Amino acid sequence: MLGGVRPAAASTSSARARRDAAARQRKQLEIQINLARSTDTRIEAEVSRLTNQLQVQAAVAASAQQAAKAALARRTQAERQLDDLNSKLANARKALVNRAVNTYMEPSSQDPSLPMFGGDINESARRQELFDSAQGNLADDLDQYRKDQEDLSAAKVRLKAAETAATHRAALELAQTLALNKARQSQKTAHDALQQRIDGLLEETRVLAAQENELQALIRTQDAQYGGRFSGTPSNVGLIWPLHGTVTSEFGPRWGGFHPGIDIAAPYGAPIHAAKAGVVILASYYGGYGNFVLIDHGGGIVTGYGHQSRMAVSQGQDVSQGQVIGYEGSTGYSTGPHVHFEVRVNGTASNPRAYEVGSP
Repeated sequence: MLGGVRPAAASTSSARARRDAAARQRKQLEIQINLARSTDTRIEAEVSRLTNQLQVQAAVAASAQQAAKAALARRTQAERQLDDLNSKLANARKALVNRAVNTYMEPSSQDPSLPMFGGDINESARRQELFDSAQGNLADDLDQYRKDQEDLSAAKVRLKAAETAATHRAALELAQTLALNKARQSQKTAHDALQQRIDGLLEETRVLAAQENELQALIRTQDAQYGGRFSGTPSNVGLIWPLHGTVTSEFGPRWGGFHPGIDIAAPYGAPIHAAKAGVVILASYYGGYGNFVLIDHGGGIVTGYGHQSRMAVSQGQDVSQGQVIGYEGSTGYSTGPHVHFEVRVNGTASNPRAYEVGSP
């Protein structure tokens, strides 16, 4: 029977391991997808929000920890008071018993607390006086004993309340500590995602910058070869956005580097459209740009479309405004699916927003 159980247990354990590994992989892919679709400012804002939340949660957790310590100290003090009262009550009980024994068994004993009488009082009266005095002292001891009992009962109530408060505060402190740890993990995840994005975009910027002079020279050469061959009618309207999606990174300075275009993210494989009529002067894989299309629109204006998964035009081809020239992807040096859109004037990168209406 045991021999039949072990393989099943091993199989269950293996299935769990595969399930956990798949869950971890899905989580990593989810982070990557969210990272690729998030804007730079959104990630920075999220990191800032989580950092502020972490600071608040740390303060709350510290307060809860101090409250738990104070409650524990009160409980310890109540326990100490209870021990003292128990000891005091035991002594009072013992004194009361001794007093009662001495009063009833040896009424003639000379208790220092009893009054002294002269020899002119007869023995019977003297004994009565002694007995009455002893009875009074016994009543006082009994009253004190009862008071000590009441103090003990009150101390037990205080101890119970202190224990309840300490337990509650300890539970609260644990909950706040767990919340703090969760906030720390969320902040770390967001911070790591931001750092990963920064590192990736800085490297992409570095790669594109290294190709800048080469790209400008290529545009001049290709413009001379194909620009004059544009057989279509030049468009009299401005540029249109090549893709509808989220702008994840703007043109300009970016974390110490310079971004020569605008990144627009949309679902993988979304069609990319020509921003204006022109002639394709480049349609090939081009280093960090991946699958890259350059369109010359005349008048020194050239637009570029990088990281395409697949290109739908070829070099030397005339295109009309809005024509599909390729599909969004993540080829070349890319942090996730998007189109890197550039506008170049006489070879120099310019902000596309200066030529576009509205936003993607």
